Amino acid sequence: MPRLTTPRLVLRPLVRGDARAVASHLGNWDVTRMLALPPWPYRQADAEHFVATLARRPANDPAITLALTLPPDDEAIGVVDLAAAGARTVLGYWLAEPYWGKGLMTEALAALFAHAFSVRPLDTISSGVFHDNPASLAVQKKLGFVVTGESVVHCVPRDLLVRHIDTALTRAAFAAATAESATR
Repeated sequence: MPRLTTPRLVLRPLVRGDARAVASHLGNWDVTRMLALPPWPYRQADAEHFVATLARRPANDPAITLALTLPPDDEAIGVVDLAAAGARTVLGYWLAEPYWGKGLMTEALAALFAHAFSVRPLDTISSGVFHDNPASLAVQKKLGFVVTGESVVHCVPRDLLVRHIDTALTRAAFAAATAESATR
């Protein structure tokens, strides 16, 4: 797993000690309700299982899962993940509520995509957001994602089918968005 740095963040592999922070942050309904897969309520045992599962990934697994931390504190305040889903590479991410609205997720994802596009033969990253998560959609659009359609996704925490805005990011669109943000 890579270790990436940005002006404000360190993105690093999750370690066993991160389970407490992950459980605390995903124990916040406002964070977890925007994610498709975590159980609700989210407990310490769920976080321990998540971190242990990451530790068991084979070395040749192409997935990249990193904790977001703010130096000098090494506490996990979010997670970014690029994983294979069939022939697609799919992005997942979350950020603890106290850190919303500060541009941290945009910064973290920009670093993740720059790394992934430089070391992998990726052309497109798929993602999306639930229809009631405009802040997350705004983050994606800043980075070059475009809306590709809509679907309905089962949201485990809500135990509902929720309208989902499907998005995709191409290598070229990310390069253009990065170049545009550098000129501002």
